[in-house]
Amino acid sequence: QTLGVEAWRRLREAYRDRLFLVGPANSPSEIAARREAFDALHLYSLQFEADDRWLFGRWARRFQRAWVEAQRPGLATATILPGFDDRAQGRGGERPTVPRRGGRTFRELLAAARAAGPDWLLIVSLTEWHEGTAVLPSVEHGAREWEALKTSFSP
Repeated sequence: QTLGVEAWRRLREAYRDRLFLVGPANSPSEIAARREAFDALHLYSLQFEADDRWLFGRWARRFQRAWVEAQRPGLATATILPGFDDRAQGRGGERPTVPRRGGRTFRELLAAARAAGPDWLLIVSLTEWHEGTAVLPSVEHGAREWEALKTSFSP
């Protein structure tokens, strides 16, 4: 954010044969504004989009499809997370929270993302325990999201 789109565009051009740059975008307008500066874009703050949604699965399908379509033509990404809650980090103010819903949040986002047909599937995150986004097995949540991920890609 500090460098600005033009600086990233120049960096990409200068190192095109040595770097593949994936930058953040949080809206279709940011995708359009940043497309020329990066080789691909990713949704950095999915928690703000997925915060406390009613009919979550339906929302996820619409959102992922629109997100992938907004990146075409070009490399398209889809971002998923198991949940989000960083209120214990003392960041202040109102914070978005995305409940795990017993594993349903991850499964529905994963299914919606795969159905949208992105080139890349990005996961927030394997181990960010402090934000409640860890997918790896834990005492708190067991292995349900990890197993859902493995099962989703099994032959």
